[in-house]
Order: sequence, then C-alpha cells, then structure tokens
Amino acid sequence: MKDMNYIVNNYLKENPTVKAEKTPKQNANGKTLTEIISTLN
Repeated sequence: MKDMNYIVNNYLKENPTVKAEKTPKQNANGKTLTEIISTLN
C-alpha cells in the first residue's frame, strides 16, 4: 500500500510550471479513486 500513498497524495494535483491544457478527472469509468483502491484491498 506504500505505492498507493504516493498516488493518493498526488491525486488531482497540477504542475504549476506547466500550462494546463486539461483539468484532472475525478472519476475514471464512473469510479472514484477511493472506490478503486477499496477493490484492491
């Protein structure tokens, strides 16, 4: 789960030095990050 902590901590963050062309998505195929992680446990 150590690797997942990196994903959770950086989820939806944007790089301030790069021009954002797209906004981060909160859902992938109708599931949130919390739902995806809960299926892995």
